Amino acid sequence: MRLHRIRLQDFRGVADRDVRFADRGVTVVEGANEAGKSSMIEALALLLDTRADSKSAKVRSIMPAGREVGTEVEVEMSCGPWHFTYGKRFNKQPSTTLTVHRPRPEHITGRDAHERVGEIIGAHADLTLFRALRMLQSGESSGVAVGDSSALARALDRASEATDGAADRGDGGGDVEDQTLIDAAAAECRRYRTLGQRRPTGELADAIRAADEAADRVTALTRAREAVDADARRLDEILERRAELARARELREVERDELAVSWAEIERLQTELASASAEARHLLTVSQLARRDVEERERVATQIDTTTRETEELAASIRAHGVRAERAAADGRALQDELRAVRERWEMVRSALSAAQATQRSREHRRTLRDLEQRIAEIDRIATQSASIDDALAANGMDGAAVRTAVELARRRAVAQARLEATAARFTVERTGSVPVTVDGEPIDTVADRVAVDDALIEVDGIIRVAVRPGADTAGPADELTTTDGEIQAFCAHHGLDALDDHTDRARERADLVERRSVLRRRAEDLLAGSARDALCARRDELAALVDADPSSGDVDPDDIASLADTERELSELVMSAERAVTQRQSAERDARTQVRMAGEERDRLAERVAELHERRAALLTELGDDDARRTVELAARRLTEARDRVGHLERELTRLDVTEIGLRRERVGGHLAAIDREHAELERQATEVRTRIELYRDESRFDDLQEAAAEHDAARATLARVTRRADAAELLFRTLTDKRQQARTRYADPFARRLEELGAYVFGEGVRFDVDDSLDVVSRTVDGVTIRHDSLSGGAREQLALLTRLACATLVDEDDGVPVLVDDALGYSDPQRLAAMAGVLGAAGRDAQVIVLTCSPDRYRDVPGAEVVAV
Repeated sequence: MRLHRIRLQDFRGVADRDVRFADRGVTVVEGANEAGKSSMIEALALLLDTRADSKSAKVRSIMPAGREVGTEVEVEMSCGPWHFTYGKRFNKQPSTTLTVHRPRPEHITGRDAHERVGEIIGAHADLTLFRALRMLQSGESSGVAVGDSSALARALDRASEATDGAADRGDGGGDVEDQTLIDAAAAECRRYRTLGQRRPTGELADAIRAADEAADRVTALTRAREAVDADARRLDEILERRAELARARELREVERDELAVSWAEIERLQTELASASAEARHLLTVSQLARRDVEERERVATQIDTTTRETEELAASIRAHGVRAERAAADGRALQDELRAVRERWEMVRSALSAAQATQRSREHRRTLRDLEQRIAEIDRIATQSASIDDALAANGMDGAAVRTAVELARRRAVAQARLEATAARFTVERTGSVPVTVDGEPIDTVADRVAVDDALIEVDGIIRVAVRPGADTAGPADELTTTDGEIQAFCAHHGLDALDDHTDRARERADLVERRSVLRRRAEDLLAGSARDALCARRDELAALVDADPSSGDVDPDDIASLADTERELSELVMSAERAVTQRQSAERDARTQVRMAGEERDRLAERVAELHERRAALLTELGDDDARRTVELAARRLTEARDRVGHLERELTRLDVTEIGLRRERVGGHLAAIDREHAELERQATEVRTRIELYRDESRFDDLQEAAAEHDAARATLARVTRRADAAELLFRTLTDKRQQARTRYADPFARRLEELGAYVFGEGVRFDVDDSLDVVSRTVDGVTIRHDSLSGGAREQLALLTRLACATLVDEDDGVPVLVDDALGYSDPQRLAAMAGVLGAAGRDAQVIVLTCSPDRYRDVPGAEVVAV
C-alpha cells in the first residue's frame, strides 16, 4: 500500500491543498502550527472508514467555521495490483467517487464505490499494520499492536525460519491458509460466544434465552398453582379464625357488663371522698389560723421582755466606751510630743545627706560629659570617612546585577560566536607556489584558515580572483553577534570599562568599599548604642549646663555619705513608728466614740420597739382574751380530727374495691373488643380477596398452561444442550489453533529484536540490546552492560524507541505487503545528537518503506538523507 497524493478542500481551516508524497523514501511535510498537517491523517482515516452521507459529530466537526460548504477529501494510492483515485464529499451534497487506473480502468460512484474500496483494501492491504504504524501527537507507545497483522506475521515467520535453517516457505501461502483457518474457527466460535470474555452470543444466546424464558414460564405457572393451593388453605384458616373471634367477643361482653356495676360504686365513693377532703382542708385552715393567733400573743410578750433587757445592757456599754475614749485621747497627746522631737532630728540629717549627694552627682556629671564629647568626635570622623566611601561607590556601579549582566553578555557572545562558526562556511587557502596569494588584500605565507562571516576575496595576482560570500543561514547568527557586541560596548561605556573582562577587578574594588563601609557603620552603631547623634549632643549640652550651674568641685568621703544615709534611715523609721502609734491612738479614740454613738442610737430604737410591742399586745387583748383564744384552738382541732376520720374511712372503702385493677380491666376488655372488631373486618376483606383469586384461576385454565410450558421447557433444554456442545467444540478448535499460532509467534521476538537493534545502533550505539516479549513490546534496553526498563527511560528515549519500533515493522514486511509509516510531529524531546542519529535511521528505513513525516519544526529533519520536503 502506497500513498501518492492527498487533496483537501474546505477541511476546517484548510481551503484547498494538494500534497504529493514520494513512493519510496521519506517525505517531510513542514508547516506552522494549525496549518492543517494533522488534518491530513484525520482526513485519510475519515475517507477510508466513514461513508460520505454520515451525520456523525466527527463529520460535522470538519466543516469550516462560519461557512455552509461541503468538505472534499481525495487520495491517490496503490494497493497490490490496484492503482486508483478515491474521493468523498461530506456534509453538503455528499458524494463518493472511485476512479481505477489499473489493472483496468473503472469509474464507480456512490455506495458501490465505498464498498469497492473496502474490498480492494481488505484483500490487498493490512489495515491492522497500517493503524499500528501511525505515530500521532495524542499518545506514545513503545511497541506496535500488530494483533492479527498477517503481513508482519509472514515476515517474522520467514525471518525466524531463516534463522533456524528451515526450508523457505515460498510466497507465504501457508501463512494465509493458517490465518484463514483461524479466522474461520474464530467466526464459528463467535456464532456462540464472544472471544474475549466468553459471553454467550448468537445461536447459543438465543438457546439460553429460550430455555430461560421457558423455565421462567414454568416457574411462574407453578407458583401460580401453588398460590391457589395456598389461597384455599388460607380461606379455611380465615373461616375458622372468624368463628373463634365470635366466641371470644361474647365472653368479653359479659366481663364488660360486670365491670360496669363495680365502676358505678367506685364513682359514688370517689365523689363522697372529694367532698370530705374539701371539708378537711377547710377545717385545717381554721385550726392553723387559731393556733397562729395564740402563737402571736406569746411571741409579743416574749419580745417585750427581751427588748427591755437589751435596753439595760446598752446603757452599761455606753458608759464603758466613754471611759475608753478618754484614755485613748490622753495617750495620743503624749505620743505627738515625742513625734515632733524625732522629726526635728530627722530633718537635720536629711539636709546634710542631700548636700553630700549633690557634690557626688556633680563629679559624675563631669566624667560623663568628657565621655560623650569623645564619642561624638569619633562619630563625626566615621561619618566623614563613610561619605568618602559613598562617593567612591557611586562612581563604581559594578554591583551583583551588573556582574550577572556582564557574565550573561559574555555567555551570549560565546554562544553567538559558536553558532556563527557552526553555520558559516570555513575555507582554507594554501599557497603551493611562489606566486603571491592574498585574502582580503592580506598576503599569506603558507596556509590561511578563515570563517566566511563577511564577503572574502581571494586573489592570485594576474591569475585568479575568488569571491567567497556567506550563505543565507549566516545572516541571522552574524546579526546576533553584532547585536551582542553592541550591547557589550554600551555596557563597558556605562561602567567605564576598557574591556568586558575588566568587570571582575571593578566588582572586587566595589566589594572592598562595601566591606569598609559596613565596618564603619558597625563602629558608629556601637558608639551610638541605639541613640541618635542629636540625642547624644542634647545630652552633652544638658550635662554641660548642669556642670556650669554647679561650680563646686569639692570632694566628699563615700563613707560619710553612707553613715549619714544609715542615720537618716533609722530616724525615718522612728518617725514612721511614732506616726503609726499616734494614728492608732487616734483611731482607738474614734472607734470608742463611734461605739458610744451607735449604742445610743440602738438604745433609742429599742425604746421605740418596746412601745410598739405594748400597743400590739393591747390590740390583741381588745379583740379576744387569751383564754378564749386557746379554747378556739381546741375546738378547731376536734372538728379537724372528725373530718380526717371520715376521709380515711372512704379511702379504705376505695382500697377494698381495688380501683386501679378494675380500671385496668375495663380498658383491657375495651381494647380486646376493638381488636376483635378490627381483626373480624380484616378477615372478611381477606376472605373476599382469596375467593376472587380462586375463581379467576378456575376460569383461566392455568393447569393446562402449566403442562404445555413444562413440555416447551424440556424441548428448550434439549436444544440448549445440543448448541452448547457445538459451541464448546468450536471454542476448543479456536483455542487449539490460536495456542498453536501463539507458540509459533514466540519465535517472532528474536528477528524483531534483531531488526530493532540494527536501527537502534544509529541512536544508542553498536552495543545496544533490547528485551522484547511475545507481544513485540520492548521490556528493557541494555547499553554498555547497563539495563534500564522501558518505563524508566526518559521521555525522549521512549519517543525515539516508539519511532524505531514502527520503522522496524515497516522494514521487516515485504514491499508488496508494506504500508506507509505516518509520523506526526515526533522527536520533540530529542537533543541535537539524537536528532542527527534519528535522521540516519529514517533515511535507512526509507530505502525499504514509505515514510511520511508531518512537522512544524523542519530543522529536526534537515539531515534525513534523500528526504523530499513539502511546504504547506
